[in-house]
Amino acid sequence: MPPHVLGLVRMAPADNGCGDSDQPNNSARPPLPLAARSGRHESLPVPIGSGSVVGPTVGGLGTLPVVMVNGVGRVPTATEEARFWGLVESAWAACGLESGRVRQGLVARDPAADDDTGDLYVLDGWLDQFLTQLRGLCDGLSSAGLTDLDRVVERKLYDLDRREIHEHTDGSDDGFLYCRGFIIAVGHDFYDAVDGNPAMAVMDAECEAMCYFFAHLHEERFGDFPKTNSGISRESHGNPDGW
Repeated sequence: MPPHVLGLVRMAPADNGCGDSDQPNNSARPPLPLAARSGRHESLPVPIGSGSVVGPTVGGLGTLPVVMVNGVGRVPTATEEARFWGLVESAWAACGLESGRVRQGLVARDPAADDDTGDLYVLDGWLDQFLTQLRGLCDGLSSAGLTDLDRVVERKLYDLDRREIHEHTDGSDDGFLYCRGFIIAVGHDFYDAVDGNPAMAVMDAECEAMCYFFAHLHEERFGDFPKTNSGISRESHGNPDGW
């Protein structure tokens, strides 16, 4: 790297993608890393082979090389995302047609017409069954397979970590994390709806287990948390572009 660009490229510390329990202790969490971005945000480069890859443009210096160390900055591939959403849909399909109608109702509704009748929270009654089905679909997955799935969840939680979404879910730091878990658990269509129009989110609707679902499966089966090597945090306020 030329001398005049040294020091301009910062590496993000690796995030293992998990806390120490189902309800992570905020005081025990590491400092938030320099964020990689994807989806509606700019993405950090994905390493090709080894060595340097194309990085961001800085000032008038042109495109800088970014040296990837131990895979830091890894983003989910399209195949990994498709597999994740496919598992989610398969798990819901096993829960029956009525849960599918409720999910579709959340996507198709006009949020301006929402009321306090409780209809928005009917899906809560199926969440445990959904998670049980999802767990069964993951039987036999390798460490790498579970890590790939956790990386997708981590990235989706990160991309939803935005002020305008929090305005429609409310919640403390942990509560907002669990609300984002609910958005992901409902499925791809609802995730896309909320991502594009935060008013589609449901106030205080939570699915805590979704946030670290694959991470905890990995710990149970392989003895430790998966290393997603993403350089991001799924915790609330971990996405600097969102706040």
